[in-house]
Amino acid sequence: QGITGMTRYLEKLKALDVGFCNKITDTGGVAITHGLVDLERLDLSDLYLLSDKPFFFDAVGDGRAIADKAMMSNLRELFLLECRGISDHAISEIARRASKVTTLALRGCARLTDQSLAVLTKCPVTGAERGAQVLKLDLSYCPELSGMGFSVLGQRCKLLQRVDLSGCSRLTDKHIRVLSSSCSAIQSLFLAHCKLLSDAAVQA
Repeated sequence: QGITGMTRYLEKLKALDVGFCNKITDTGGVAITHGLVDLERLDLSDLYLLSDKPFFFDAVGDGRAIADKAMMSNLRELFLLECRGISDHAISEIARRASKVTTLALRGCARLTDQSLAVLTKCPVTGAERGAQVLKLDLSYCPELSGMGFSVLGQRCKLLQRVDLSGCSRLTDKHIRVLSSSCSAIQSLFLAHCKLLSDAAVQA
């Protein structure tokens, strides 16, 4: 039964890396997020068959109250690089459930928009602020990010130490000024292939 069977026997797993295991679908993804609630590190990179479904509670297929309460709640590190099937909706649910995440890697998630940054930093229902605990954030090569959301990111995620915005082609000098002035804790900043940047960004 592959991944689904594994999750039934290894319920105490703290770390799981199934990156580039490209045959894993939503079925396996749901088994992981619902069955392995003690996970602190999860790598689902390049699982292009995944949609938003694994990040939402499956009340029909699972239905366990403990799964609904605990899924993703212990995650500290989440890697979703090149998961092109996930959208802003998944990020909203991840932000709600995985409130302890300090490392979030979303490189190449091509469907993500500025709405993802909005829900990462503020609950759309209650208005409560989120994201203060995030230290490392990879948003590289997310082409739909306009750059406007980075101002909110800077205001809410002031502890950021490592930020990768490489390939965010809409990023401008203004966005870099806002981010750098708000997040003075940044130690590593990656801006490769951001072709709209000029000397003004370096002087920000």
